[in-house]
Amino acid sequence: MKFSLPQNNFPSLTQLIEQANLELESTGTINQSVLTIILDSCFSSGFNLVEIEKALQCEVDDLESVNKVGLNQLIDLINSKIN
Repeated sequence: MKFSLPQNNFPSLTQLIEQANLELESTGTINQSVLTIILDSCFSSGFNLVEIEKALQCEVDDLESVNKVGLNQLIDLINSKIN
């Protein structure tokens, strides 16, 4: 019997940020589900809660209150760590 680890089919953090940038430019916001996937990827990549909440300017429990400035700061934070 063979066992294998589950495959991660999520897009890379770079791809997620590209998608978020496009959505942010066209609509002025990012879909809540996309933002949640980005945050999950950030935490999986070693980002900590304090730096994410500081960038977003809100708690991750209150993502409905995130604004465009916070989203741009999150994108900048992610870009600074992955590049």
